[in-house]
Amino acid sequence: MRPSSGASPPCPMPLDSGSIVLHLQTLECQLAKVPRHAEALSVAWARPDPGHVLRATALAEHHIRTMALTAGRLKAQVVAADDLGGKVESLSELGLRAARMVVLAELQTLRELACSLPGDSPSPGLPWGRFGGIDNLTLCVHAELNSITDAWRVGLSRARSDRPAFRAELRAAYALMRKLGTASEFARFLWEGRHRADWPALQTLCARISLALTIRLDVDPEMLLMIYVKPAEDCGAERAS
Repeated sequence: MRPSSGASPPCPMPLDSGSIVLHLQTLECQLAKVPRHAEALSVAWARPDPGHVLRATALAEHHIRTMALTAGRLKAQVVAADDLGGKVESLSELGLRAARMVVLAELQTLRELACSLPGDSPSPGLPWGRFGGIDNLTLCVHAELNSITDAWRVGLSRARSDRPAFRAELRAAYALMRKLGTASEFARFLWEGRHRADWPALQTLCARISLALTIRLDVDPEMLLMIYVKPAEDCGAERAS
């Protein structure tokens, strides 16, 4: 059951948010290298050298398989922990779901940190700003996540009949996630938390949330990742996403 914008998402089951962020970063880097492999294939096919074609093809196929493994590991962690169903339509959707789970998990950790701080601690308190405390911060961030999630989930429900609308919803969702992580009251909290050298646990937590909210996996679900080259004896090529 998907959350509605009027209710907070359920507390997430324990998960390794650090591992999820690492998979997100890895997948982002792998996606960034796809054009390089595509260009290498194009150059190889422009030369009368079957060996060069085969080498470029092998490297490209290895890269795509590696991406698939990373995405598979990420999906296994996220789908088992969130409440948005077992089917994932695209890498973009997977990235949104993963980022959402990291934020929810780290908000729970933040609550534990806030509750564990002694009242007479010599360290400055948490930089709540206009939130005033953990309860209001959690409520506001949950509401924003719900609003973003609801929008692209509506797009997902009509994806098969209106793919352009679904792509637009995904792009809008990523833009809103980045705004939450870079240009909001919550972003200010995260920025201040990342600069608290006296509190490493808070630094790590805020860095993970910031990374999750600003990761760039908003690729077009219809984008062809690469030209797939058939074995040389077939003397042809086909495109595959």
